[in-house]
Amino acid sequence: MSSKTFFVDIEANVITLPDSRWYETRYGTFPSATTVLNMVAKPGLEAWKTKLAMDGIDPKTVGRQAMDEGSEVHTLCENWMKGATPSFFSDEGEKQYKLHEEWIPFCRFMESYKELEIAPILIEQELVNGAVGYAGTLDMLCILTPKKEKPRLALVDLKRAKAPMPSYYWQVASYVKAIQWLYNNELDFREYLQGFDINDDQMNGLSGYLLLLNVETKKGWRLTEVKDIKHSYKNFLACYRLFKDGKKSFEYAKEEYLLTAPSVNGEELTNEDEL
Repeated sequence: MSSKTFFVDIEANVITLPDSRWYETRYGTFPSATTVLNMVAKPGLEAWKTKLAMDGIDPKTVGRQAMDEGSEVHTLCENWMKGATPSFFSDEGEKQYKLHEEWIPFCRFMESYKELEIAPILIEQELVNGAVGYAGTLDMLCILTPKKEKPRLALVDLKRAKAPMPSYYWQVASYVKAIQWLYNNELDFREYLQGFDINDDQMNGLSGYLLLLNVETKKGWRLTEVKDIKHSYKNFLACYRLFKDGKKSFEYAKEEYLLTAPSVNGEELTNEDEL
């Protein structure tokens, strides 16, 4: 199956630095929504880091491991929706994935996919809000059917978490606004969605959800709606203002981290010099 399935190319180049992520787009180079949200203190996360440190465990190491495991879950879900058939065991009979951290959350996603009657439209789609100046990558735009409700167009963000943090809601709201901006400003994007019979009214009323894959319930997953997109987006914009007030920009980031090696002895190398 083509890697472009469920994806519209908006010509965005993702640049990942040690403490931030940036998207080079035709509208400019913008920070990711998650980079913007890192401006906000997360008391629960900080308490967790402190506890680990007191137990003699490096929080950075554990954090990187958790990020890698979360990425693996996202990749499993993405590939499965595109037609792949992942297996817990390799051809040699060895485990390919961590049972509790990766495979079980993926199994919960498959269960939710069936129960919610999910029909994907976009998967791992890069987004940009050129009017404000931020970007990101959504997990899924789909049609789904919440319990006792009618099918609806929904933007869904997967989280391998037990409970949502406030910033999760703000992130989803920022993605809702970004996809609406693209729909109104990118002809290819609009035409792709209209190919799924998506109209202006559906896009204007786009719902946002968190799909939590590690909750302490019998199912182990929960669909949580971001009920007030407008309010959550205001909180995101407040973070964005803090980000901008801190004079954070891609040019500033390039000064912090050397992205291109200087020439020998500080002199430019010509093609002849290289030969």
